Amino acid sequence: MTTLRWLARALALAAAYFVVAKIGLRYATIGPSISPVWPPTGLAVAALVLLGPGYWPAILLGAFVANATTSIPILAAAGIACGNAAEAMLAAYLLRSRAGQHLALDDLRGVRTLVGVAAPVGALASATVGVTSLWLAHVVPGAGAWSALSLWWAGDYLGALVVAPVLLTWVGPAGERIGRRTALEMSLLVGGAVLATMAIFGGLLPAALLPPAEYPFLLFPFVVGAALRFGPRGASLLTMTVAMLVVGYTVRGGGPFVMQTVPSTNTALLLYVGAI
Repeated sequence: MTTLRWLARALALAAAYFVVAKIGLRYATIGPSISPVWPPTGLAVAALVLLGPGYWPAILLGAFVANATTSIPILAAAGIACGNAAEAMLAAYLLRSRAGQHLALDDLRGVRTLVGVAAPVGALASATVGVTSLWLAHVVPGAGAWSALSLWWAGDYLGALVVAPVLLTWVGPAGERIGRRTALEMSLLVGGAVLATMAIFGGLLPAALLPPAEYPFLLFPFVVGAALRFGPRGASLLTMTVAMLVVGYTVRGGGPFVMQTVPSTNTALLLYVGAI
């Protein structure tokens, strides 16, 4: 029964990683596999923190299938999958060893470990292995390797900061059931953030109301309000909501972060999501 339980969880985790990875690949801006925000990183890190490091084969399988079903060569897909699995294991190990198995994001030590150690170190491992695999497969030219490495690292880093806190606070041991009133208030905040993002990045607001550079900051009160009202749960949920919508609009060519070149657009987008 223990083996069957592990297998069922591993297959479910691999399937979840595959689905989230396919969503992330839709926003790729460099080649078929490098996205400005990579949500599967947050899923993988949170899963290995909550379930244990023994579930790394599920991350390996999900990442391999997700990349193998693109135009990337099979060997490159295998290398990327190894980098994704190594990233999740390394980040989860750093989180569990420094902040404890029951990671609390209302504690400065846990937040400091996630933001300053686990997420950036794990992202560097994935970016190094992934870009090297693509370079060896002649998918990324040598001249563009540094840009690819920078975007890969930043995308995985932000993916960990955006997605992992949601799972750790809502699914983890600290997750408690919320009442109907709390659920209603949180739903109103999420709905307000969605409508505001659609208005700002969909060009529904008049250009004369505010300078274009100031429009995105109208979303900050939703995230701050959720943080003050609901703590890490509200902050993480609203951050993920806003980040995913902003990335989606920007990649499709809408909103104030669209610049003349792809690198400048990615830089503006990454700085904004990082500020949130």
